[in-house]
Amino acid sequence: MKNRPFYRIDFRNPRNIFLLNAQMKDYARVGVELFAQRVVIYAAAFVLAAVYYSWQLAAISLSILIVSETFDFMTFRRTLKLGNRSVDETRTCLRMLQFGTLLSAGNISGFALSIALLQGHTTHFMPLFFLFAAALFAAMNNHQITSILQLRLRSISQRFSLSRFMTSSLPARRLPRSSGRNSLPAFSCCFS
Repeated sequence: MKNRPFYRIDFRNPRNIFLLNAQMKDYARVGVELFAQRVVIYAAAFVLAAVYYSWQLAAISLSILIVSETFDFMTFRRTLKLGNRSVDETRTCLRMLQFGTLLSAGNISGFALSIALLQGHTTHFMPLFFLFAAALFAAMNNHQITSILQLRLRSISQRFSLSRFMTSSLPARRLPRSSGRNSLPAFSCCFS
C-alpha cells in the first residue's frame, strides 16, 4: 500500500466528495459559531502583549488577525454554500480552508515567537502558554477535517520548537520599566 501525504484526498470517489463536503460544512459552521470566542481570546492576548511587551507587536498582530479572520469568514461562507457533488469547488474550498489554517496558525505562532524574542533568555511561559492554548483550542474545535487539524498542529508545534531553539542562545535582557506598569499585575489576573 502506498503512503499518501495527509493532505491528499481521492476526489474520484463520489462517496469521498460527499463526506468531505459534509465535514467542510461542519467545520465552517463551527468556525462561524466560534468567531466571538476567538476574538475575546485574541483581545486578551493582545492587551497583555501591548501592556507588558510592545504595543507595536500587538498592533501588527491585530492587523494580521483582521486579515486572517476576514479570509476565514469569506471562506466559511463559500464553503457553506458549496454543492454536494462539485469536485472543482470542493477542491477550491479545501485549499482555501488549508490556506486560512496556515495563515491563522502563522499569526498565532508568529505572535508567540515575537514575544519570546522580546523576552530574551527566560522560561517563556506566556508565549508557550499561547501556543499550548492554540493547540488545545484547535484539537477541541477543528476535529472535523483531519488534514486541517494536522496542518494546524504541525505548524504550531514547529513554532514551539523554533521558539525554544531561537531564544535559548540569546543573552538575558530586562525590559524597560515605566512608573505606570507597577500596578498592572492585578490586571493580568483577570485573564488567567
